[in-house]
This record gives sequence, structure tokens and C-alpha cells, in this order.
Amino acid sequence: MNKLANTSGGYYMISWPNNDIWQLLENLSMAAPAYNPSDLTIGVKAINSNNVADPNGNVDLWKEWVLVPDVPNILPLTLLWQSTTFNSLINLSEQITTYAATSISAFQQLNNQISAIHGQQITPALQLVTESVISNLNTRTQVLITEVNSCLSDLKNFLLANQAFDGFLTTNYPLFSVLNVAQFDPGTLNTFEASVEKVIGTWNAISNDLQAAVGQPLNVTLPFLESLNINNAITDWMNIQSETQSFSSFAGNQTQYWNYQA
Repeated sequence: MNKLANTSGGYYMISWPNNDIWQLLENLSMAAPAYNPSDLTIGVKAINSNNVADPNGNVDLWKEWVLVPDVPNILPLTLLWQSTTFNSLINLSEQITTYAATSISAFQQLNNQISAIHGQQITPALQLVTESVISNLNTRTQVLITEVNSCLSDLKNFLLANQAFDGFLTTNYPLFSVLNVAQFDPGTLNTFEASVEKVIGTWNAISNDLQAAVGQPLNVTLPFLESLNINNAITDWMNIQSETQSFSSFAGNQTQYWNYQA
């Protein structure tokens, strides 16, 4: 059983509940799916020090319930978030920031070489340089796109699991108000979920910008070089660089809060 804060032996200790809470505990315990060590489980133990009868008229010295919220993978996804996902996002943002700087430099150099021909015949050397710059950009950017989309998938699954758990807490709030466990207050998840949604929005934008930065190279002719619009490509990579730098700054400020929530 997964222990909670302020628990004893894996159970959250409460006074003997009133009949409504007793019945709610009974219903949730009976409705819980089969126990799995990878699930989030909530142990509740009530001590009947005043010899209060339960709704069935029985007077027990104590009663315990094991609740397994029927929410998708909340515990393993939270552990994955703490151990991998969040740090992966920070590392990936730093990689893209560095790569964007390299791409900006490569395009600026290419732009200078294209500008230098002044409409004259394209040399084989310039053809090779142009093909190499674009080919390398496409190959390396595709790798980053794959990594970004993988992180986005993890992020979306993590958000869905938290929203499902939030719904479970909201539906059964009378019980959790009795338990008085701070991390079970649905309101505490609102800011956290909003932050995750903001991160998903940011990385969706980064993914879209990376996709837009990739194009298949054509035959390197003068019209092709003129249509490349290198200045726009440089601006696009500057935007990507700015987005990832902003995320790194945002994530650094959120690290302690997010790890606490998770």
C-alpha cells in the first residue's frame, strides 16, 4: 500500500465517521478495482473510541478501508514525471536552443554566400554547400521533432491522469474534507494543471515551428536559392530559440513546485 502523509502503517487515521461518510467509504472500497501495487491506493482506518454504531447497527472497535481510485495510471505517470518527463523537457529545450543557434549561424553564412553571387551563375561549390545545409537541417530537425512529440505524448497522458484524479477528488470531496489531507484538496491541482496545459501549448508551438522549418531540398538553381528566403528561415529559428529559452526559464522557476505537487 502506498503511504500518505500523516499515516500510520499505510493508513490514514480518522475518528469514527458519521453514517454518510461511513457509507461513502464502504461504497468506494467495494467499487475499487482489484488492488495492484502500481496503483495509487488510499488506506483509511477509523478508531471507534466512543463505541458508535455503524449504519448496520454494529459496534466495531475499528474499521479499515482500502480505496483504489479508478483513474488511469496516476501513480506510474506521476513517478515518470518526477524521474524523467520534466527533466527531459528541460534538457530538450536546452538542446533545441543550442541547435537553433547553430542553424541561425549556418543560414546566415549561406545567406552571405548567396548574396555574394549577385544573380551570377551558381558554382558547384555553392550548390554543394546549400544542399548540405538544408539536408543536415532536415535530418537533425526530424530527430528533434520525434523527441518533442514523444515528450508531448507523455505530457498529455500525465495531464489526463491528473484531470481524472482531480475529478475523483471533486466527486468524493465530503470524504477528503474529513481526511483533511492537503494534497487531496481539488483546488490545489488547478494551478498545477494550468501549468501543465501551458507547457503543452508551448511544446505544441515548438513542434509546429520545427515542422515548418523542415523542407525537402530541390535542385539548387538560382530561382530555388532566391525562393529560399533565408532571412525568414533565420527569423523562424530565432523564434524557436526564444521559445525554448523562455521554457527553460519558466521550468526553472516551477521545478520545486511541480516536484512537490507530483
